[in-house]
Amino acid sequence: QMSETRSAWRNLLERQVLTRGLYPDDEEWSLGDGRYQWEHWIGSHPTVRGCDVSSTNNIEFWKQPHPPDFVSTLFQPRPAPRMPLHKQHWKWRPRPDKTVLIDDVERRRTDVHLLPGLLVKYSILYNSLPPTTSWV
Repeated sequence: QMSETRSAWRNLLERQVLTRGLYPDDEEWSLGDGRYQWEHWIGSHPTVRGCDVSSTNNIEFWKQPHPPDFVSTLFQPRPAPRMPLHKQHWKWRPRPDKTVLIDDVERRRTDVHLLPGLLVKYSILYNSLPPTTSWV
């Protein structure tokens, strides 16, 4: 079923039913292809409920090496998001050309990185919208 979903996704992008103006790069990781398909598509269904596993939003803590027997009391799974995202977590991401979307109302409606496009994606790919309890 994943290959069917990915094919349908590619078809929607090629026909420009959905667009990727905010982050238009065509790399495998951003399209959910190749080696990145599992982590991309595992959370793409509208009924998925995200989970935070850490009680700290200090990303630097998790980047440092820990001994093999390390057990942290900071692992406390809860529904996500429970903490605000901070800019430093997204430094690696290229800055989008926001004027592309600001100037084009139709592209704002179909961009998969914005809520309207995400809802279109859910509706077409899964014939479903997120429940009212969704993170969306």
